Amino acid sequence: MTVIAKHMRRAAVSEGAPGRNCTSRRFWTITIVLSAVVALVCELGLFNLLHWTSLGNTPVSLDVQPSAGLTVQGSTYTITDPDNACLELTGIDAHVSTLFIGLSACDDMALDITVFMTDEANSTYTALPSEELTLVVPASHYLELHTAGESQSLRIGINEVAGYTFSVDEGFVANATAPFDFSPLRLCAVFVLACFVLAFRPSSPLFRTSLSWRSKAQKALIVVLAVVEVGAFGAFSHRGFSTNDTWEAHDQYDDLANAFLSGSVVIDKEVPEAIRVLDNPYDPGARAVALQEAGQSELSGRITDFAYYDGQFYSYFGPVPALMLFVPFKLITGHDMPTWLAVFFYGALFVVAIKALLVLLCDRLLKLRPSLGLFLLADFLLCGTTGLIYLGYLPVVYSVPIISSLAFAAWGLVCWLAAKRGAGEVSAPLLLVGAVCIALTLGCRQSFVLCALLAFPLFWEEITRYRAFFSRRGIGNTACVMVPFVLVGIAVMAYNAVRFGSPFDFGATYNLTSNDMTKRGIELARFPLGIFSYLFQPLSLTGKFPFMTTVPVTSNYQGYTSSEPMFGGFYAFCTIALVAFAFCSRRFKAPGSVRGFALLLMGIGFTLMLFDIQASGITARYMADFSFFLLLPAVLALFMFEQRAGTGSAAWAFHLVVSLAVLLCLGLNAWSIFIDGRYGPLKEAFPSIYYGVKQALSFLW
Repeated sequence: MTVIAKHMRRAAVSEGAPGRNCTSRRFWTITIVLSAVVALVCELGLFNLLHWTSLGNTPVSLDVQPSAGLTVQGSTYTITDPDNACLELTGIDAHVSTLFIGLSACDDMALDITVFMTDEANSTYTALPSEELTLVVPASHYLELHTAGESQSLRIGINEVAGYTFSVDEGFVANATAPFDFSPLRLCAVFVLACFVLAFRPSSPLFRTSLSWRSKAQKALIVVLAVVEVGAFGAFSHRGFSTNDTWEAHDQYDDLANAFLSGSVVIDKEVPEAIRVLDNPYDPGARAVALQEAGQSELSGRITDFAYYDGQFYSYFGPVPALMLFVPFKLITGHDMPTWLAVFFYGALFVVAIKALLVLLCDRLLKLRPSLGLFLLADFLLCGTTGLIYLGYLPVVYSVPIISSLAFAAWGLVCWLAAKRGAGEVSAPLLLVGAVCIALTLGCRQSFVLCALLAFPLFWEEITRYRAFFSRRGIGNTACVMVPFVLVGIAVMAYNAVRFGSPFDFGATYNLTSNDMTKRGIELARFPLGIFSYLFQPLSLTGKFPFMTTVPVTSNYQGYTSSEPMFGGFYAFCTIALVAFAFCSRRFKAPGSVRGFALLLMGIGFTLMLFDIQASGITARYMADFSFFLLLPAVLALFMFEQRAGTGSAAWAFHLVVSLAVLLCLGLNAWSIFIDGRYGPLKEAFPSIYYGVKQALSFLW
């Protein structure tokens, strides 16, 4: 963070006067000092509030009596009756403000308990909200209680299943003094977060400095930013965050790569005979019954999400990532490639592309110079709220087609924008590379090929005024754009024909999944639920950590539509994206090419969403299909609004609103990884992070 701050300071003052240089230095000094103060106050005060409030308590050791639902062997307890598994704590006769619970899970990272209290207002046991004790966060064993007067006894209910074992290691102590817990890592994390927030307050020099690619300091800043974001995404998408590694579909790209290396397109996986003889193997109920009758129920998960056709297994995922990454990795190393590496590779490409895309959009399309601060906020918005967090958190096979398509689409737009030389001149090589990138989405997630339509607004002036395309003099440029799509299209159609006998059959309908895709069809009645869930479903907020829950996917639709855990609609998480609708108003004066580009982006986004509703269903990862296309026009609108705000109080208010809105969007998207009930919940994947943050925020309750 210190390195980035230095580059920010240099970028902010590189073109300023001496007086402004002093002001900028003062700003960054104040920012760093305030951030340090905030971090120290949080670490020494808020995060250790229970320690300070429990100082001076008189500890009371409690007697323990196990219930009939527990068997005891030494210090180890085993649950025999989950409905009657509890520990009676007696011998208190005092007001209880804190309680130390010396229990440890024997076969799990966390132990779910419920405290039942008695006090002067409750002679019978009153249940308190459940809590989880974990070995990775010792402070979680200290609970703050809010009782009325003196208590005679307490009860600890164990909310686990029969056969669960735990131990009583250090007993139970009422009014124990919580230990002081100083965490350098937590201190640094809060310091960095505070620096980030304070750096974008309206008075920041970042908003007084125009974006300039000629500035060496700004170039260095953007490079450092890219390195930091790519490094963070690499750590975030590491295999340790993935879940369900035993699910065979997660290795599907390796299976496809091995098939290619053996000169085949068939996945080398034995088809159970019970599936071969079924009249309709795509019926999930019939498939489950057949495997159960054959005594092969365990094979159900092994064949799920493979495409089954004519007695063979295939992969319905596009072949480009397998050919581009998995095959070379196997040839070079002799080992299968971890899927998370592919997610990281394409995610890194996308993160880098965003920087170049924003610079070129301002220079070649908008023809304006936004502030450096707004440029950075736009970068954070596009990198942090377009689904990258979800795809990186679950770096499994299902994330690869989406993230690879995002990377190819972004780089395709970068190349096309860079190809614009002005006065009708275009770079044929960059046109070609851009077309290749977007054409490759046909072999990843084919619906992304709609990005090819963006060539029309991008090159509208070159097409209509300078005749640089679709003319005799522009035949070379036209060929550079069209030929890659033709060649890649032919290759993909040949691949489809070899597998499924039709060049237009991508095989998704043959997927052995939770519903019969061959009979799914198009039902207009699916749209209302899908549109509401993907765009407008409010967040589900609670008063208990992690303060957000999954949202229900329910309606009166009397039919089947597949759904998976959802957390809220796109506009609930990214409300600032609504500013893109400014392009729909004639009052918002925008050049025709800019308005056309923005509206077409939104049209592509909504089309991809509608396609997902019909072809796939409702699941959080599909939001990454369209989020980028709905956010990018919002960013363009923000750049234009900033220019019109000018300077003074209007600009100050604009930067305040945008900074708060972007920080809120980033915070909600980042916080979503804490939600329980999602695939691969953080409390199971990384309990130290989950329970560490929960304990740090315990001062809230």
